Amino acid sequence: MKKIIKILFMASIAALIGCKEFVYELNSDKTGYILKKYKGSSESVIIPELYKNLPVIEIGDNAFQANKYIKGDLVIPENIVKIGNHAFSSTNINSLVISKNVEIIDDYAFFECKNLANITFHDNIKEIKRGAFFRCYELTGNLNIPKGLTKISDSAFSSTGYTGLTIPNNIKIIEEDAFRGSNLTGHIIIPDSVVEIGDNAFMACSMEKITISKNIKKINEMTFRICNELKEVVIPEGIVEIGGWAFFECFGLKSVVIPSTVTSIGDLAFADSNNLIKIICNASNPPVIYNSIFENSPVRTIIVPEDSVAAYQQAPVWKKFASIITSQ
Repeated sequence: MKKIIKILFMASIAALIGCKEFVYELNSDKTGYILKKYKGSSESVIIPELYKNLPVIEIGDNAFQANKYIKGDLVIPENIVKIGNHAFSSTNINSLVISKNVEIIDDYAFFECKNLANITFHDNIKEIKRGAFFRCYELTGNLNIPKGLTKISDSAFSSTGYTGLTIPNNIKIIEEDAFRGSNLTGHIIIPDSVVEIGDNAFMACSMEKITISKNIKKINEMTFRICNELKEVVIPEGIVEIGGWAFFECFGLKSVVIPSTVTSIGDLAFADSNNLIKIICNASNPPVIYNSIFENSPVRTIIVPEDSVAAYQQAPVWKKFASIITSQ
């Protein structure tokens, strides 16, 4: 009996605090409330499940934006199905528990939460939108992308401290800047479910090896630019185009194998990679390239199919490397 009374007492206190610290708005069909604004100063926040006997079902746009007082934990209850744009951006929360009913984390929801170090994700999340965790520098360890997602949005995990990354087989698209400037290390595997990787997606990351999906047709511009620690890249057969600056300033690369399916390589694709000395190009027909493709990279050997040596030595731009082109 005492335990029941204590629980009821705590619930009453939480409800009372909720009335004072939160601003609510009844939703359009009058089935629940939207939490529009947090105006409190607590170090830890528990979002109420009910307000005026109706569920709190949504966190509104900018609800917690620029509120500096949340310094502890944030627990999102099971009523919430969506976290709105900038809802918690710039707050000082350090631990985040997202209930299993949340399906959408909106644009920049936790933008620049610089103290946020722990997140509990779940596989019911269907969308993590643009910049949701952008500049959350203290997020570290391995990032396990929720299995409910089909894409990783623009800048969603850009400039985070994550060092590991596990991408599930349900991901089809990795948008531009998705992991740009993050601390990813080790071997990153992009599963074969992925059909598109956007510009700058892994720019300035620190992984030593990358394995690219077999269903990618194009490596976009600057996808792996300034990946200084990258020592090995597995480019699969099926890739048709390598975009400009794709491996620009990848200082760790010593050799690269270009698959037989590649027909064009963009400007500065392997430029300023100052340890790159060997290129193996398996394409029978010389890909279209630009004068600056290997600019400031000390390429000493270009190995091509035996029957294609003459074609490479006479092809536009390739012919300037005629003396270092040899057969397999």
